[in-house]
Amino acid sequence: MKTTYISSFSGIRVFLILSIFICHWVSGFGMFVGSFLEHAGFAVVFFFVLSGYLICNKYNDSFCKITIHTIKDFVLKHTNKLYVLYIITSIFSIVILFIYSNSAIFENLFTFGKFVLKIFLNVFLLQSLVPTATSVSLNAAAWFFSCLTILYAVTPFLIKFKNRFISKNLALSVSALILCIIASILLQKESLYITPYYRIFQYFAGMLVFDICKLLDLHMNKILSNIFEIFVVIFSICAYCKVFKGPTILYDLLSACMFVFIFSQETSGVVSKFLSLKPLIYLNKFISEVFLIHFPLIVLFSLQFKSYLPYDLITFIVCGLLLLLLTFLLSFIYKKMQQRIFHN
Repeated sequence: MKTTYISSFSGIRVFLILSIFICHWVSGFGMFVGSFLEHAGFAVVFFFVLSGYLICNKYNDSFCKITIHTIKDFVLKHTNKLYVLYIITSIFSIVILFIYSNSAIFENLFTFGKFVLKIFLNVFLLQSLVPTATSVSLNAAAWFFSCLTILYAVTPFLIKFKNRFISKNLALSVSALILCIIASILLQKESLYITPYYRIFQYFAGMLVFDICKLLDLHMNKILSNIFEIFVVIFSICAYCKVFKGPTILYDLLSACMFVFIFSQETSGVVSKFLSLKPLIYLNKFISEVFLIHFPLIVLFSLQFKSYLPYDLITFIVCGLLLLLLTFLLSFIYKKMQQRIFHN
C-alpha cells in the first residue's frame, strides 16, 4: 500500500471540527442540553485515531535509531507552527479570566502559586498530564494540543515497538487493536479523559489501522466502495447520536477505525468524492488554527452576551454562524502571516 495523501480525510476533519464548534457553542449557552449536539467526544476520538494513522503514513520507516535529538526535532516539527497561536490564545484566555472572574487571582499566595504553576504547565504544554487539564489549561480546548505534543514525544518508541513486534502479522495487529479498544473502555473515566495516559490507546489504534491497511491492501471497485462508505457513514452517525447501547467510546472508536480503514483504500465512492471536494480540502488547511481559536471566542461571546442574546433558534444559529466565520477568518489571517514570516 502506498503512503499517499488521502483527500477524503480532509473533508472529515472539517466536519469533525464543526461538530466540536457546535458542541462548545450550544454548551456555552446551555442550549440543547442532553442532545446529541453536546457529543464532542466522538470527534476527539476520531482526531486521535486519524493522527496516529497519518503519522504512520508519513513516518513509519523513519525511526531506525531513536535519540533525544530525534525526539526533539520530531516534536518541534509538529508543534512550532502552532505554538505562537497557542500562546496568543492562552494570553487572550487570561485576559478574559481577569475581566470576568468574580474572585481576584492574587487574593493570596496560595492562589497566586497555583496561577504561576498553571502558567508553567501551559508554556511547556504539560497541562494534559494533570487529570484536571481543562481547568489547568488557560485555553481549555488546548488540552488536545498538549496531549498530542506528549504523544508526539513517544511516537518514535511506539512506531519502533509496533514495527518490531506487531506490524508484520495481521493477527497480531488486529489483536493489538482489540486490546486498545478494551483499554479505552476500561479507562473511560472523567479523570483520565483528557490525558495522554488514556488517549494513547486511540492514537496507537490509528497506527495499528495503518498496519492492517498495509497488510491487506484492498482494492475495491466502485460498487463495493459505495457500499462500504455508506455503511461506515451510517454507523458513524449512529455512534455520534448515541443510538447504540453500551460504552460510548466503543462505538466512537470502532467508527473512527472503520472510517480510516475504508477511506484509506483508495475508494471511489460517492462519499469519498464528496469529502474530497476542493472547498473542504481548502478549509482543512485551517483546522488546527480553528481548534485553538474557537474556544476563547465562544467563552468571550457567551460571557458578554448570554444575558442579552434572545433564546430563539434563528438568532442563536445566525450568531453561531457569524462566530464560526470569524474563527475561520482569524485562522486564515494567522496562517497567511505565518507563511509570510516563515518564507522570509
